[in-house]
Amino acid sequence: MKRLLITLLVAVGFVAYTNAQNKTVTLQNDAVAKIEFKSTEHNFGDVKQGKPVTAKFVFTNTGNAPLVLTPPKPSCGCTTASYTKEPIPPGGTGEVVATYNAASPGTFQKSVAVRYNGAEGDNAVFLYLKGNVVATPQESAPPVQVAP
Repeated sequence: MKRLLITLLVAVGFVAYTNAQNKTVTLQNDAVAKIEFKSTEHNFGDVKQGKPVTAKFVFTNTGNAPLVLTPPKPSCGCTTASYTKEPIPPGGTGEVVATYNAASPGTFQKSVAVRYNGAEGDNAVFLYLKGNVVATPQESAPPVQVAP
């Protein structure tokens, strides 16, 4: 009888210990960082060829855990991005700054993929840069005069 009682007490203690561990893990998983941008698109309109243009995208951590960005990935080599590298506390703000090198005339639409620690899987927030590069007129050289 003692053996049965001791076995039963050990089993109850083990179940209680396991449940306490699961509750701790569940509470930790509830803390998630979330990102919310004021705007995810910037239209520059007409820009002069050869003049880089820059847009600042401000975001807020609307989650309940610190938000950490990974380096943003521009869609092409003509675009660069910098970002807030420090962890952003819940309710805090940060920024992603994207610069487009307006080298070729014509319309453009470029994107920058932003990933962070709260994103599920391979999800990303995309920031868009749009506009139209206007060719700059070529400076004409003064006429060359030929001596008679």
